[in-house]
Amino acid sequence: MPQISYSGAFNAATEVVPDLYLNIQTPGQGVIMPAPFGLVGVEGVASWGPVNKTTLIGSTSQFALYGNPVNRSSDLVTAATIVAQAQQAAGLGANMLFNRVTDGTDTAASGSVGSTPASTETATIGGTLTIGDTLHVTLTSTGITGSPVTATYTTKANDTPATMAAGLAAAINANTNLQASSVSATSSGAVVNTVYPSAITITFAENVTGTATETITLAAGSATTIIGLDITSMYTGSLGNGETLTIAAGSNSTTAVPTWRATVQMPGFPSEIFDNLGAGLTGKALWQAIASAINNGTSPLRGPSKLAVASAGGSTATPTATTVTLSGGTDGAGNVTSADFIGTDTAPRTGIYAFRSSGCTDMFIADFDDITQETDLIAFGQSEGIYVHSNGAPGETPTAAQTNKQTQGSFGNSAAWLKRYLGDWVYWNDNYNGVQRLIGPATFGVALISTLQPQQNSLNKGTTGVVATQRSRSGIPYGEDELAVLTSSGIDVICNPIPAGSQFGMRIGVNASANAAIQGDEWPRLTGFLARSLSGPGALGTLIGLEITDTYYTDATALLDAFFEPMTTAEGGNAQMIQAFQVSFPSQGNQSQTAKGIVICQVLVQFLGIARIFLVNMQTGATVVIPANGNVGSAAAALAAA
Repeated sequence: MPQISYSGAFNAATEVVPDLYLNIQTPGQGVIMPAPFGLVGVEGVASWGPVNKTTLIGSTSQFALYGNPVNRSSDLVTAATIVAQAQQAAGLGANMLFNRVTDGTDTAASGSVGSTPASTETATIGGTLTIGDTLHVTLTSTGITGSPVTATYTTKANDTPATMAAGLAAAINANTNLQASSVSATSSGAVVNTVYPSAITITFAENVTGTATETITLAAGSATTIIGLDITSMYTGSLGNGETLTIAAGSNSTTAVPTWRATVQMPGFPSEIFDNLGAGLTGKALWQAIASAINNGTSPLRGPSKLAVASAGGSTATPTATTVTLSGGTDGAGNVTSADFIGTDTAPRTGIYAFRSSGCTDMFIADFDDITQETDLIAFGQSEGIYVHSNGAPGETPTAAQTNKQTQGSFGNSAAWLKRYLGDWVYWNDNYNGVQRLIGPATFGVALISTLQPQQNSLNKGTTGVVATQRSRSGIPYGEDELAVLTSSGIDVICNPIPAGSQFGMRIGVNASANAAIQGDEWPRLTGFLARSLSGPGALGTLIGLEITDTYYTDATALLDAFFEPMTTAEGGNAQMIQAFQVSFPSQGNQSQTAKGIVICQVLVQFLGIARIFLVNMQTGATVVIPANGNVGSAAAALAAA
C-alpha cells in the first residue's frame, strides 16, 4: 500500500521496504504579491482625534473621529473630504491615513458629577532639617473613624522642605480611616494641602518631635469640592465640548439593591451604555466602579469607552440622575508651525515622520506652502518610497516658482520623490460650511493621483471638485512660455484648459527632479510599488537563511519571473504595467561572495513610456500627392478597408 507523508519526512536512503513513498512538500520559495497601493497620507489640524499617530481610514464615516470640515488653513478633514470626492468619483472607497498635528495648546473637554463641598487646610514646612525628627499632623473630628488620627513623617538624609511636605501628604493619603472619610492631601513645594468634606468638622493640630528644628505652620484654605467622578473626552479638541455623560438608575435597579447606568454620548458616534453598575456599593467605591466600567468595559460585548476616560474622586455622595456636558476642549490649531508639521524623527515620532513604515504611497500636509522645508520632504519621501506633494504660496507665478525652487536647490535625483505644485491655489465649494474656500493645489493633485495605477501619469487627467483657480479667475490662460518654465523646473500646475479639452486638470505630470529619465509621476510611484512588493511578506525575504545551492538560484529567478511576467501584458482585466524586464542571477563565478553569504541579483525593469508630445505632420492642398499604397478616401472608409 502506498506510504504518504504530509510532512515530507520520507528519506529514500533510509527506507528498506519495497513500496511507493509519497512526500508532500511545500513550495521551495514564497510568492511575491503586489503591494497594496493608493493609500494616501493626510496631515493637518483637526477638532478631535489622536495627535501624531496615524489612523487608517477606510470609509468617510470614519472622518467623525477627527470632526467636521472647518473653514481654516491646513484643516485635515477638509483635505480628506476633497480626496474622498475624487476616490468616490473613480468608483473607489476611501483609502487614507490621517495624522493630526497641534501647536501643543490643545486640551480635552471635561466635566464632573457627584461633587460635594469641601474645605482645605494648609500645612507649611519650615525650619532647619534634623534627621530623625517626626512631623505630625493630627486630625480630630467625630466624623472620622478612630479620631484623633495622626499622620506622621520622619525626616531622612537629603530631605528638603518639599520632600518632607510630599512625605507628610503621602502619610495622610495612606491612612485608611482618613481615606474612608474622603480626606486627601497633595503637596506643592513645602506646602501640604489637605482636603476634607465640609459635612464633617476637623480640627488640625501640628507638632514636631525630636530636636524640634522643623516647623509646621497651619492655615485655613479656601472652599473647594471633592469630586465623585471626573469624565474627560478621549481626545483633545473642541468637538469634545458636545460630549455628555448621563447618570441614571440601572435597568434592574431596586430600592434594596440600587444599580446605576452611565451613558456616554457624542454627536456622530453611537451611544455607549454601561448598565447595572455598583450593585451594593456606596460612596467612593461606587464612583470607582463606574469609572472602571467606562475605562475597562463590563464584558467582551461592552468594552471600554472609545469616547471618554473617567477617574473617581473621594466623594461619598450618592449618585443622582443627572447629565453633564463636557467643556473646555480646544483644538490647538491656531499657532501650528512648519516645525510642528515636519515634526521629529525620534520616538515618539511626530509630524510627517509618524508616517514611517505606514505603507502609504502618497502623502501631503494640507495647505502646506513652506518651500524652505522641501529638503526635509524630499529626504523623508526618498527614505520611505513615498511620493510627497507640496504647494507654493498662494499667487505664486511660474517665474517666481522657478526662482524659489532654484533657491532651495531641489533638482537632484532624490527630488523625484517630491511633487511640487505652482502656488495657483484652487477654489472649492465647502458644502458643509456653505462657503467657497481657497485650497492648496496639492490636495487636488493627490486626490487625482490616488485614483491612478502606479504606472500611470497625472498628465492631462481631469481633476474633480475644482471651481476655479486664482489664475483662471483672472481670465488669462497660461502661455506656452510659462508652461515651458514650469516643465523645465519640475513644477506642475492645475489649470484649464488641458490638452484633453476645456476642463481643469494636471498640465505637466512631472516630479521635482531635473533628470528627464525619472521626472514623470510614474517613476517614484511605480518604483515604490515594486520595492514594497519585492520586500513584502512572503517575498524575497523568504530566501534569507537558505543554503546557496543551484536550486537557490533557480528558485529566486522563478520567484522574480513569476512576479514581473504578468506585468508585461494586459490580461485578465489587469492593465499592462511595464514594457519589459530581465532577471540576471548567475550561479557561477560568485564563490568569493557566496562564501561570505552574499548573493547579488540584477533586475532590469523597463517602464512604459508616457505620451507627452503628439506631433502630426500633415500636408494640405489640392497638389498633395497620395502615395499609391496610401489610404484613399475618408477615415471611416480607410478603417473599413483595413
